[in-house]
Parts: sequence; C-alpha cells; structure tokens
Amino acid sequence: MCISYPGFHIGRTTLLVAYILIAVSCSGSSTTVQPTSVASQATVPTPPAPATYTVRGTVTDSGGRLLGGATVEVADGPPNTNAGRRATSDGEGHYTLDGLAFTGFALTASAAGYSSRTDAVSMQAGNESLTKDFVLSAVVSTFTLHGTVSIAGGPGLQDATVKVTDAAPHPNAGRNASTNRDGTFELAGLATGTTTLLASASGYESGSRTVQVAAGVTDASVAFSLQPHAPAPDVLTLTGTVKTQAGTPISSGVVSITDGPPANIGKSATTDSGGGFRIGGVTSGASTVSITAAGYQTLNRTVQISGDSVPVDFVLLLSSTPTYEVKGIVTGFDGGPVGNATVAITDPAPNPNAGRTARTDSKGAYSLSGLAFGAVSLSVSATAYQTSTRAVQMLASVTSAAIDFALTPTVSSYSIRGNVARRSRGGPVTGAAVNVLITGAGAAVTDASGNYSITGVHFQSLLPVLVQANGFQAIQTSVPLVFGTETATADFLLFPQEGITFNGIGTGPMTTWAEKGFTTTITQGSWRADDTMGSPSPAIVFDGAAGTTTMGTVRVVGDGRTFRFESVDFHTVNSAVLFLITGMRGGATVFQWNGSTGPFATLQSKDPTSQIDTLIIQLTNSTTACCSNAMGLDNIRVYYP
Repeated sequence: MCISYPGFHIGRTTLLVAYILIAVSCSGSSTTVQPTSVASQATVPTPPAPATYTVRGTVTDSGGRLLGGATVEVADGPPNTNAGRRATSDGEGHYTLDGLAFTGFALTASAAGYSSRTDAVSMQAGNESLTKDFVLSAVVSTFTLHGTVSIAGGPGLQDATVKVTDAAPHPNAGRNASTNRDGTFELAGLATGTTTLLASASGYESGSRTVQVAAGVTDASVAFSLQPHAPAPDVLTLTGTVKTQAGTPISSGVVSITDGPPANIGKSATTDSGGGFRIGGVTSGASTVSITAAGYQTLNRTVQISGDSVPVDFVLLLSSTPTYEVKGIVTGFDGGPVGNATVAITDPAPNPNAGRTARTDSKGAYSLSGLAFGAVSLSVSATAYQTSTRAVQMLASVTSAAIDFALTPTVSSYSIRGNVARRSRGGPVTGAAVNVLITGAGAAVTDASGNYSITGVHFQSLLPVLVQANGFQAIQTSVPLVFGTETATADFLLFPQEGITFNGIGTGPMTTWAEKGFTTTITQGSWRADDTMGSPSPAIVFDGAAGTTTMGTVRVVGDGRTFRFESVDFHTVNSAVLFLITGMRGGATVFQWNGSTGPFATLQSKDPTSQIDTLIIQLTNSTTACCSNAMGLDNIRVYYP
C-alpha cells in the first residue's frame, strides 16, 4: 500500500479539510480510495472560468517624454501561453496587449536609443485589466573629437588649452586637452549631443565653438582660429609752447584736449613762464586741443599725436586783434548740397590758423570763424566725393569771405546686375528684357542662366526698372542705388502666364469652362462671366443680395494628369472675400486652408509644390444690410509639372 499527502488548504472559513489519496497496488492491480474529509464534508471552491486578460500602459523616458514606436512584448518563451505577444506604443506612448491567458509572465519594453526594461506581471483572477507603465533610460553613445587650434591666418598653436565649458550635470563637464606641436588635439569618450568648447592660449584672444553630434556618430572635428591680443596703446606725452604773434611766451595759459581718443579727452596742463606745457598719459590719434589765456582769443586746433610727435607750438591772438571768417556752400551730385563734409585748413604751424576745421550742415553750409589774418589753404572732403583744395587770401578790409566748393563724385556712372528666375518652381528665365525706365539709361536681356547686367546708369536713389519675358507677367519696380557704390544687385521673380484666365468667355451665365487643358466647373451658386471685373477682365462672379450670405464653389480638374496650384486672383466690390482652398488627389485631401482678403488680392498657394488632380475654391459672400455685392475670381494659375 502507498499513501501520499498532497497537502493541506485553509479556506476563508478556516475550516481545515484534508484530502488523503490512498493508492493500493497488488500483483499489478491497484485500488484507489476516494478522498475523504477528515474534518467535514466541505464544498471545494471551483477555479475561475477561462477568460482573456488585457495589459495596458505608457512608455516614457526618464525625463517624462512619451515614447511613440516603442515595443512591449512578452519576454517568456513557450510553453508560456502568452509567448510571442507584442504591441507598439502610439504617438502618445500608449500601448495595449489584449487577449492574454491567465498565467504569470514578464514584459520587456524597448525603443531605439534606449535601454530595454523587463518587469514581471502577475495576473489577478477576476481582474481582467492590468496597468503596467515603463520608464526607459536613454543610451549614451560616445565619440572622439579631433581638432586644431591655429593662429588666425597662420600655423598651429602648441600648448593651447581646449576645454568643455558646459557645467555639471552635463556628461562632458570638466573635459579638456592640450594641443600638440602642430596645434592638433583629441578628446575621446565624449558623450554625443551638444557640447560647448573654449580654446585659449597665452597671448591670444580665446575662441568658443559649439559642437553638435548625433547619437551613433563616432568621430567629429572642430577648428579654432585665434587672434593675437591687441597691443596695449603707447602712453605718450604731448608737449609744446604757447606764444604771441610776436613770439613772446604766454604763461598761465590752459591747454586742454577736448576731443579725440577717449583716453585723451579732459587731460590738460598750464603753461609755464616760458610758455611751455606738457600733457602726459595720452595715446596716439587725432586730438582737438583748446588753448585759453586771459586777454587772448581761444584757439582750437587738431593735432596728430604719435610716437614720434614733435613739440606743438601755438600762437594766440590778442582779443582786440580783428578776426576773419571763411564760409560757403559745398555742393555735389547734380548741384545738390553735401552734408557732413569736412572743411579743413591744411597749413601747418606756425600758421595761426593751422588745424582749424568745420563740418557742413544738411544744406551744405560751413563756417570757419575767428581766423587770423593771412593766407590759408582749404581742403574739402566727403564720403563718395573726390577731395577739393582751394587757396584763400584774406583781405584786411574784408572780414568775411565766401568760398564755395563743387565736389566731383568718385563714381561717375553706376550699374545694376542680377538674376531673373521663375517664381515657385524656380529656374532661370532666359531672354527676359530688363529695362531702366530713364531715357538713355540702357537695358539688358538675360542669358541662359537668367543673369543680366546694365552699365552706364546715371545715379538716382530709386531706379525705375521694368522686367518683361514671353509667357510671364511683367513687373515694374524700383531698385535702390547707394551713392558712391558703383554696382547694385537686383534679382527678380516672374509669375508665369499659365492656367485659367477666362479670356474669351464672353458675358452671361457660366457653368463650365475649358482652357489650357483644364476644366472649370461650377458646383455651387449661380455664376456669370463679367467683363467689368478681373485683372485684366474678364472674371467669373456670383452675386449676393443685400444682408444675405451666399456661397459659391468652383471645381478645377486636369486632363488626367496631376498638376500644381500656384495662385488665384480674388475680386469683390463691397465685402471681404472669405475663401476655402482645397487640393485633392485620388479623393484624398492634399492641402486645405482658409482666410479672407480685401477688394482685390492675389492669393499665393501655401503648398505650390504638391501635385493634385482636383482644386476646389469655395467663396463666401456675406453682404452688408445696405448693399448687394458681386464676388468672384480669375487667373487661376495651375500648371502641369
């Protein structure tokens, strides 16, 4: 006799029930004794009825971003009844695995660029739906950065430092390298992504570069070109004397710098008994010096300070001495005034008027007053003009002299050049005529690349230009010229004269119209051809009674081929055009947009490159209470690619 005890089960009522299975085997035969309750004859609970179960959830990354396209699959193989089951997360990271058998198993979530994750799933009897979310960590790939640090326009720099400036927790924070003899360096094991680098070397300005490397890329390169540090300005000293016309030193005079390099402005000195002065700590450059002394006229003079400057001598005039003025007008192109021109006395010291300057106002006027009697040389210079020089002899009996200057431009004639291309589809327009609309100004015809050039143009701030080409709409515009800049560049884009113009449609009711391989059909509203609207006329329109809203729709199809939509002209009299544009292909919508325009507008396609087989234009005519309104369209620019 063999006796086995499969075990004991304690139910929720704490009733202890034991089942004893007794098997008797004799001479090849066996006897089975049926299970008997030791404590009582209690009812055995039946297992749950067979059912299917569902697991659903979301897949995100460690930053909380929902991951679409992730795979969630049962990790167990056969004989697990759920082996091979899998699902893919949607664009919001959601997945669903349904039809699962009631059994234990594990799920694995994986996505490109992320480490996979496997978690056990425990089904619960009676609970047919379970939620299981996964958070995946991105896989960090690394790359090696090769680069060079060189002197701007010169050889590589040895012992320059290249370091990552991104702060922690950036994965590359703190990484750095030094350059070799030829200026090269290498940083290995950098994490992919965006990294900011700073290159520095003694005696050179630092340089910063940002490197962006995609995951999977193993090598990248970068180059730095460093500028040498600008040399510190020389610290110089301005010296000289202040005397009378008779050569007598003037003491206690004040010599001050009022204009020039910022480091010089405000520095001053007082003349000693010998009329000498000394101003230290100045830098090189043109500086305006003002000299004042009791009983003498103030003198303002521009001096050039440099490393090899010689002492500067100033001559002051007694306050009672007569002074003179030179004034005038500076004109230039076409006799117009030249503003901001510099009028300077070019005579060197000891001429008492040396260094005096003035600038012309917006009317070209200038004035040099407080001049000492004598002869001076005047020089006038201005941007985009040649410098002009005149000698002036002052007369004792005339205290004011009028000296005018007429400047010659540095550029005597101008040119324009550029390219003429087809709008939307691109490509050059060959044989286009580009005309400057000024008598005798010239014209040009574009070459095979669409390029043109017109020379010998007289200056005009806005140059009127007309561009024409067969098969294209002409355009007239203005090209700005910059005075003194010899060549201006102007490119043009032409609209092709293609599509549906309704030319020849006549007047009266309209239901369908065929033109250039396209058929236009009215599908909503009562339309008519009108020869008073259009650009140019005719156009097709439909009318809206006062205080009503009327819809009108046209449908354009081709000859079986697909085509592209470029633009359409809308017309209305009293109310705005409300439109809805739809492009379709094979019954599916390719593009669609709506909006509104004013009395006349050319609506450009928002999708001029997509190919369609049907174009639908729907207009809404919402009239005011006072007035009826005619609304319509023309020039439907469609073409076969």
